[in-house]
Amino acid sequence: MIRHSHIILSALVLLLSACTTTVTPTIKIQPASSQMDYKGGQTTVYVSSNTFWTASCDVEGVTVEPASGFMSGIEPVVITVPESTSATTQTIRISFVAQEEGSSSKSNGKHWVTLASKPWIGFAETTGTIPAEGGGIRVRLESSRPWKVLSKSISQAEVSPAAADATTILAISLPRNDTGAQRELTVTCALTEYASVKAAFTVTQPAL
Repeated sequence: MIRHSHIILSALVLLLSACTTTVTPTIKIQPASSQMDYKGGQTTVYVSSNTFWTASCDVEGVTVEPASGFMSGIEPVVITVPESTSATTQTIRISFVAQEEGSSSKSNGKHWVTLASKPWIGFAETTGTIPAEGGGIRVRLESSRPWKVLSKSISQAEVSPAAADATTILAISLPRNDTGAQRELTVTCALTEYASVKAAFTVTQPAL
């Protein structure tokens, strides 16, 4: 009788073992990347997995909805990114992890959002002086986007370069001042794509 019980117990163990399957987690994110203007916005990705999955992002303000799912076929997920405050282009990573409860096995997926830099332009200094005899001055112009010289208040002034793709050193020169009075030159630069985003540099030149 005892031996018969052992046989039945062994059979049950074998049956349970046969019924227990180990799922190897898989996850796929489509598309793998997206691009956004500096204003941010929303993009939709599609998640497919064979088990429970979660999503997360360590960049402040970025949200993922829904942030988890479970074997629901191909599920749309909306990623919302706030407006950029950075003068440089950002690459934001949204991480997806598929993992069975109680299992250490997992599968990772990612979606990368490239967020354009905030339109910004500015001079490292805002004023300078050129001697009455004439001469030049150099100033650093910092910019997150292509820019151009928009205007100069004195026609004889020379400004170089007249345009550039990003941060550069601007050379400003004036001839001798024979006007009999101190004069002031204002050089205004603006972003090529966003003309309302401007920066001004003022040069003072005494009279001879």
